[in-house]
Amino acid sequence: MLASELIDPSILPLHPDQTVEEALESLHDQALLHGIVLDCDRVLGIVSEDWLLDANSKETLKQLSAGFPESTVLKINQSELEAMRVMSEQQIDVLPLVDENEACVGIISLRRTFIRLGQKIAPPIAGGILVLRVHPLNYQLSQMAQIVESGDALVHALYVEHLNNDQHMLVTLFTNKEDLDGIVQTFRRYEYDVVGTFYQSVDEVRLKQRYDSLMRYLNT
Repeated sequence: MLASELIDPSILPLHPDQTVEEALESLHDQALLHGIVLDCDRVLGIVSEDWLLDANSKETLKQLSAGFPESTVLKINQSELEAMRVMSEQQIDVLPLVDENEACVGIISLRRTFIRLGQKIAPPIAGGILVLRVHPLNYQLSQMAQIVESGDALVHALYVEHLNNDQHMLVTLFTNKEDLDGIVQTFRRYEYDVVGTFYQSVDEVRLKQRYDSLMRYLNT
């Protein structure tokens, strides 16, 4: 999907005629650590709360524009994953999106990006989660999907994380089945390192049902 999907219409830009004090107040009201300074639809820069706190509170942003930190913009035809990468690397919570004429067409916010990322890697579908520790040379997505499907389940989402100081990676599988006992056993039979499981087994469901029945009996 395109980065334009992440535009947050609730984010207000900063204006060159605002004083530093007014800019800080605007960031505070929006719960932001960074603000995008726009002159009409032109991006003058991205300023942080820390940068503004070091500036003269009575000066305008226009007066300080020559000293703005170098800012990053994203093109409208770039992907939302690129937006996530840039915001993570730059450690900023807002990012301007510009068209082919360098005119700002919207502002991407970290909070909207976080919600979008959550929807992608953890779709709102009841089911279980498996976390596997896999060496890149042994990474076979087709085999993982086949093991899950052999247990009458489907992989609804997948997330891969490369571990620091480790040659392995973590593969998180989101499935549509809550009881993964059999699937976990199959993964281990294929010598997969299952490092995390998040689901409710049949035994746990039955135990809860019996407990609920007992409570209902005692309350009658």
